[in-house]
Order: sequence, then C-alpha cells, then structure tokens
Amino acid sequence: MRRLLLCAMTFMLVFAVGVSAQPTGSLAGWGYNSHGEAEPPAGEDYTSCSASYTHGLAMKADSSIAGWGWDLDGAATPPAGNDFQAASAGWYFSVALRTDGSLYGWGRNDLGQTNVPAGNDFVMIAAGQDHGTAITTDGSLVGWGDGDAANPPAGNDYTAIVAGCHFGLALKEDGSIVGWGSNSQGQSTPPAGNDYVAIAAGGLHGLAVKADGSLAAWGCDWFGEVSGAPAGNDFVAVAAGTYHSLALKADGSIVHWGDDANNQDQVPAGNDFIAIGGTGDTGVALRYSDVLLGDLDGDGDVDLADLAQLLSNYGMTSGAIYEDGDLDGDGDVDLADLAALLANYGVGNP
Repeated sequence: MRRLLLCAMTFMLVFAVGVSAQPTGSLAGWGYNSHGEAEPPAGEDYTSCSASYTHGLAMKADSSIAGWGWDLDGAATPPAGNDFQAASAGWYFSVALRTDGSLYGWGRNDLGQTNVPAGNDFVMIAAGQDHGTAITTDGSLVGWGDGDAANPPAGNDYTAIVAGCHFGLALKEDGSIVGWGSNSQGQSTPPAGNDYVAIAAGGLHGLAVKADGSLAAWGCDWFGEVSGAPAGNDFVAVAAGTYHSLALKADGSIVHWGDDANNQDQVPAGNDFIAIGGTGDTGVALRYSDVLLGDLDGDGDVDLADLAQLLSNYGMTSGAIYEDGDLDGDGDVDLADLAALLANYGVGNP
C-alpha cells in the first residue's frame, strides 16, 4: 500500500507540472553496417533519432537515451537517467541536452569535442565530425571542439542548427541560412533567400527545405548528392550523409539520392515515417507507431485505469510484459515505465 501511495503521489506531482506527449514509434536503419550502425534497438517508445558515421542515438518517451553501433571510445553508450530532452551523434562522440538546459558530452575527446560549455540555458544541440554547436535561450550560438567549425557566427536570431564535416549551418528567424567552417566545396555557402524552414549538413554538402515544400542543395556533388535532389513541393524534412541525401515527404515516405555504394539507397518502404537522420553511409528513421504507449488495457487512451494497472505491478523485477506496465521492454516495471505512461497521460479518445 505504501508503494502504491508513493507511486500515486509521484503521478500527481508530475501531472501537476505538466507533461507533454510526443509521437512515439519504432526505429528503422539501413546502409553501411559493419558495426551495427544500421541495427537500431527494437521498441515502440522512441521520439527522435540521430545517426552519425559511427553510431546512432534515439530519445525515448521516458526521457532516456538509447545508443547503438560502433562503441569506439564509448560513443554509443549514453549516460543513464531520465532527464534528457535531445541527443546528437557525432563522429566517435555524442552530446545530449538535459531537461534543465545543461549539456552532457561523452566519447572521444582528443579535440575537445566533449568539452561542452557550462550553463543551463541551452535549447538545441548538433554534433559534427570534431565539433559541437548549441543554441541558447537568447537565440545565440555557442561552439566547441576543433577548427573553424567550432566558432559559429555572432547574433541572437537563430532557430535551428546542424553540424557537418568541419562545417556548420544555422537557420535564422527571418528564414535565411548562414554557414561557417570549411568551405572547400561551397558547403558553408548556402543559397540566398528568406524562405527556408529546415536544414541538414552532410560530409561536404548542405540541404534545405523551403517554405513551399521544395528542396535546395549545395556544395559537393561528386555522387549527385546535390544535383540529384528531386523536384516537388511535398517535402518536410531532410538529412545528409557523407555523399548521399535523404528527404521525408509529407505522405510519410522517404526518398534518397546520391552515393549508394553501401546500400544507402535501400530506404525502408512505407508512408508512416515521421523523422529521418543520416550521416556517413547509414540512415535511420522513426516510424510512427499506432500503439499508444501506456494504453495497457487497449481501449484507445491512456487514463486512470492504465495508471492503476501499472501501479498494481510497480516493483516487478522480472517477467513483466507490456500489459503489466513494462513499457520499455526491460522485463520490470519501474520509474522509467511510469514516466513513459505519464508522458502520454490523457492522450487518446476523449
């Protein structure tokens, strides 16, 4: 009874401060796979994904991070905890944004790429080859790591950032794009205009989605990663690999162009994808799940009955299944499962 009361109090405290629900789904990977880079973990509780040359990361509904792929220098082994809101995979290193606005870095640090700046005022992160970039609450940029890519431009009107191979791109409030760092192939010289809504940085090229849903591409075109950009006005997101490019369409499908030497073109079929990522020769995507995480009784919503069902099994240490409340599939029912249910509490049928 004491444990049940404690869990109920935890619920009331979390619910009182507000928990926003995010779409959840499963992960799909493809392309180069020498160290498991294209083999993300199973599960239906992921909310975002990030892929690098060596490994991948994904955020879970319970605010923890999952990692996979080449674990050189521990880059694919994220820190434990349920206080993260974003994660970005670089080359042999990783960076995460905590819910308190602070940064955490791990993995290789020969060039200061995990020496993240102190503070609790960060809202977005991006990890590149040997550098990282973050946006602060005032809209300014902060960089760290190696080379000119670690020195972003001044200003406080930035809304999005991406990091490539020794260069970076940022989207401004007015819809324009700025670039910095290496520019050997024109990769940090984005096209002019004020109608861009999304950006991506690859090995030596950049991509953007325009307000009308069309694509823009620039930089290195050795494998058609720029000139092969498809026409149309139904694109919503882009991702860039070393020499290949990806775009997510409004109908939930994925298209590829550029290098396909390592099966980068073998994108998964379907119209149910909600996010994409790709660096190196690997791609990863988040596939929307129609399983409402936390709907333990299968009635189409997450409500008090589901909470009671989880709490009645709270503390199970082995043999737990989804219907018991084991939302993360680790065989027990614990605080992580409770947090995942609370993230979707109130979602579903009215």
